[in-house]
Order: sequence, then C-alpha cells, then structure tokens
Amino acid sequence: MGIIKQNPFRILGLTSEATERGIQKQIGIIKRYAEIGKSKTFDYDFNSLGEISRNLEDLQTAASKIEQAEKKILHALFWFINQNQYDEIAFNNLINSNYEKAIDVWEKTLRGEVSQKNFSSYQNLSTLYLALSTINGSLNVEQLEKGIELKGRLLFSENVKYLFEEVCGSNSLLNPKALNQGFIDEVINLIKPYTEGTNGFSTKQILPLFDSYPSNIKKYLQDYFTSTPLSIIENEIEKTIEIRKKAPHNADKFVKILYKVAKPEIVKLKTIIGIEHVQYKMIINKLANEIMQCSIEYYNYHIENSTEIEPYKKALKMAKLAKSLKPTGQEEARINDALNNLEDMRYREIHEVVEFIKGINEAFDKVNEENKSLTNIAMGRISYLKEDIIIEMTNQLLNDHIIKKIAHSDRDELINTFFNELKKILKNISKSNVEIFRKLMSNFIVFLPVTNNIKYQIKKSRFEKDLERLNNDLLKAKNKKMYVAKIEALESQKLKINIWKFIKTRKKRERQLAEVQQRIDSLKRKGLEEKKNNIEQIEKFILDIKERIEELEKIYSEHILVKENVNKYEEGEIF
Repeated sequence: MGIIKQNPFRILGLTSEATERGIQKQIGIIKRYAEIGKSKTFDYDFNSLGEISRNLEDLQTAASKIEQAEKKILHALFWFINQNQYDEIAFNNLINSNYEKAIDVWEKTLRGEVSQKNFSSYQNLSTLYLALSTINGSLNVEQLEKGIELKGRLLFSENVKYLFEEVCGSNSLLNPKALNQGFIDEVINLIKPYTEGTNGFSTKQILPLFDSYPSNIKKYLQDYFTSTPLSIIENEIEKTIEIRKKAPHNADKFVKILYKVAKPEIVKLKTIIGIEHVQYKMIINKLANEIMQCSIEYYNYHIENSTEIEPYKKALKMAKLAKSLKPTGQEEARINDALNNLEDMRYREIHEVVEFIKGINEAFDKVNEENKSLTNIAMGRISYLKEDIIIEMTNQLLNDHIIKKIAHSDRDELINTFFNELKKILKNISKSNVEIFRKLMSNFIVFLPVTNNIKYQIKKSRFEKDLERLNNDLLKAKNKKMYVAKIEALESQKLKINIWKFIKTRKKRERQLAEVQQRIDSLKRKGLEEKKNNIEQIEKFILDIKERIEELEKIYSEHILVKENVNKYEEGEIF
C-alpha cells in the first residue's frame, strides 16, 4: 500500500489536480509546522487509510516525486482528484471513514463510458478500491479486482486525457506505454507482500485480474512474471555448461542441481504462459539439450577412460529426464537419437554374442538339412561342423563377465533369445563338447536375477518337482508297514512254540509266548514312532517347499508391479 499510503499528494495534503503554486504553498506550511516540532494535518489525509509519515525528509521526497510530468501522473493514478460536487460529497464521507457512502456516490456517476463528466469518479473509485483491498493487512481480492478493472477502463479510454490535463496541464508530453507499464509495476508491488508463503496470492491469480486490459499490457505482464524464472533457468544452464566442460565425469551431479533449480521455475512458466507458448518451448529445449549433453559426455568420459564406474544407468536416467521434459523439433529428434545410440552402445557386445550363438545354430541347421538329403546319404557325403573352432571361439567370447552382463541386462528379449539358443546348441553339439555349453547354461541361470521369468520358471519348476516327489514320499510313508519281516518271523516263532507244546510245560510255554509277544509289541511301537517321525519330517519339507514357492511368487509379482510402475513413470510427465 506504499504508493497509496505514502503517496506524495497525500503527504502534501492535496488532491492530484493541485497546481504548482498550490504545491509550493503547501510545502511552506508543512515546513513551518515541522520547524517548531509539529505535524500539520489536512482534510485529505484520510486517516482511515492508514498512518502517514510527514517529516521534512518525507516532504522532500514527495516533492521530488512529482516534479516531472510522467512521475506526477503515475502517482496521481494512485490518489484522488477533486473535480465536482460528487467528489466533494464522497470526500466528506471518506473523512468520516464512511467508505460505503463514498463508493455509492461515485458508482451512481458511472453510467456509460468514461467521459469528461465522470472521469474523476472512475479515478477516485478505482483508487479507493485499491486502497481498501490492502487496508487491513490482508488482501481483499474482490476489491482489488474492482479497482484494477475500473482503472483500466479509465487508462485505456480516449477520455483519460482529461485526467492528464488536470494533473499535468494540456501541454505536457506523456509516454502512454511507459505510464501504463509503470501503473502495472506499482499494482504488482502493491500485491507483492501478499504473494509470499504457501497460502499467498499466486501469479496464476494475478494475471486474470487484467483480462480486460489490451493485449500489449497482458504481454507485458507475462514478460514481467516470466523474466525471473527464465533468467534463473538460463543462468543455471550456463553455469552447468561451464562446470560440465571442466569435469564431465561429474555431470550426473550437475544435472541433479540443474534440475532441482529449474523444476519450480518450469512449473511457474507452465502456469503463466502454458506449454504451447514459444518462450516455454525454447527454454524447455535449451534445458533438455543441456541435460542430454551431460548424459553423453558423462557416458563417453567413463567409457573412454575405462574408469571403475559403470556409466550406463546414470547416463540413461539423465537422457530419460531430458526426454520427459518433452522438447520439440530438432531437440526432440536429437534426444531420441541419443537415447537409441546409448541403448546400442550398452548392448552392442551382448548383441554380438547373441548373434554368434545364433550363427552356430544356423550352421547346425544348415548341416542337418544337407544331411537329410537322400542323394548325400547315398553317396556317403555326410557334412560335419568343425566343433573345435566353435569351442575355441566360444571360449574367447563367452566368459563369465559377458554371461553375467547378458543375465543382468534387463532386456527380456535378449535374455530369452540367448537362453533358447543355448538350449538349441545343447541338442546339436556332440557329446564330447556338450559339457562346455552345459556349464555356460548353468552359469547363465545362476547369474539371472530371481525376478527374471526364466529363473523364476526354472526355480518354480524345481520346487514343484520336489513338492511332487515329497508328496509321493509322504503317501508311501503313510502306507508303509514297519518291521514286517521281523514281526512275521516272531509270529512264526509263536506258532512253533504252540506246536511243540507237548515237550514244554504249560508255564514255560506261556512265558516264551509272552516274551515273543512283547518283542512284537515293541517292534510295532517302534515302527509307529519311526513312521510318525518320518511323516512329520516329510510334511516339514513339504511346508518349507510351499513357503519357498510362495516367497518366489511374491518376489516375482512385486518385481513385475514395480517394473510396470517404473515404465509408466518414465513414459509420463515429470512436471
């Protein structure tokens, strides 16, 4: 509220149409009071609009602000003018802090467009609304909107000339463009204290307040609000270019800083001018280009210098970040090409190995096809591959490093192709060399992450086979009869004792029968205990296998879900 609360005309106790003579006279009065330590008050102080400072320094500043015509009219736009009886009546109400009656008086004169008769009402009412919008330490958007709208109707009317003539005289040369922009600047300064903080009045809310203004003014407003975010982003890009050239190996760190600084500014620009605006597209292209350049130089440095860092993942992340900004035109094509090249460079070695394996199988297929020919068989012409050459080349190309690289490539198509081609070789290669490829296959499966479908299916299949075997074992254990031979032998012994009963006394025979039965019962108890323990152990193994299968399925399904979400994120917008 500075330009209203401490308006030069208010400090001087005047309305804005005051003549030079009236201004000088008022300055003299205020000075005389100040010299004796007093502060003069005037009717046009309108104390309800806030306290006013009126010392000698304030007086000098106020006088200097209205010496030139353009400054004088700018400050006049934010104060009151006295032209007729309606203004007098409204001022009397303002002196008594009766805003509603003052507003009512001026509103009654606003019938039709701005004219010589009512221009002062437009001027005074718009000023009052602007003053009231910030009077209580909070922003009243409704009053602010009314003040801006009314002031605009005055400023962009041809009859605003009457205001200019009253304030500066008919012979003053004014620059309408500079004046209009000056008015916009002061309104923004008026609002600025209320735009701070998370609940502040946003730029997005400010721009619609000026919807009724001409296109050149709205463009000036856009430029006003976009110049700062554009400048911040451009400065950060230039800073990144400079440090990236000096230390490309740390380009990933520079991108993090660049993106952190640029992101909120991009959001502001998106809100203010939209994604179709040429300025937005230009800065996005420039930002995306630098992020992509960081990706390229980071990757090249670590590859060319054979550092211990594997640069692909971070380089890819930077490249995808550049693409997510949705650049346009040549920048979009350049980033897409760079992404494809990055993918090719990462998987070039893997592709070569896969093509080598496929080539072996194609050679086997060709030989097998030739050997099917009846003519060749009849003539005894059987074709063979020189497997020693295949083994020699395989040993050179397929070491643990490349096998692991394929297994961890996250490229399902490559992994599946390599796996299937290896399986095919195992069927084609001779028995003397099959062990080499079995070992390759075994190592490949070991290196595969548990979340890979092949590894998942193999492990699950093994678990299911173990489960099937254990279920069979459980069924056998439950049906198994323990110590059958020994019990049958003892039962036979009981028969013999009974057969030879005439030799033995009855007492001795009964004692022997009891001893044998005791041994039979003991074996049965022992058998039942062992059977129970065996069944419990098998059931424990079954439960363990089921838990492993469940855990395996959980890990795999969670991985699939994460992968889907990552893909969605990478394909979506960052902002």
